[in-house]
Amino acid sequence: MAPVAIYVLKRKDSPFVAFHALQAAFLALAAIPLTLVAWVGLMALNIGAAVALGGRAPGVFLASWFGALLLPGLMVAGLAIVAGLRALRGESWSIPVLGRIAQGVLSAQDR
Repeated sequence: MAPVAIYVLKRKDSPFVAFHALQAAFLALAAIPLTLVAWVGLMALNIGAAVALGGRAPGVFLASWFGALLLPGLMVAGLAIVAGLRALRGESWSIPVLGRIAQGVLSAQDR
């Protein structure tokens, strides 16, 4: 993972780079459970639709697979784009929840 490599190589040189690299790494890790939750939720919707429609729900089935893969990816990509653009401008931006975790890791390492 590129963010982890950047963090390891640059953490002592730039707290700014270290913070944003950690956020990127945590965002990549957060994508895994987000995708699983979306997949489980949409599969439940698919099963419910198949039961309600008597097994005639191929569109719901395709939509659920597409949505389970697409929705978390779009969310992660959107956050990554915003964070990357802000970092390129030299602005520190904290991804909700993940920014606090990254800041906590950095402050724990300073002790």
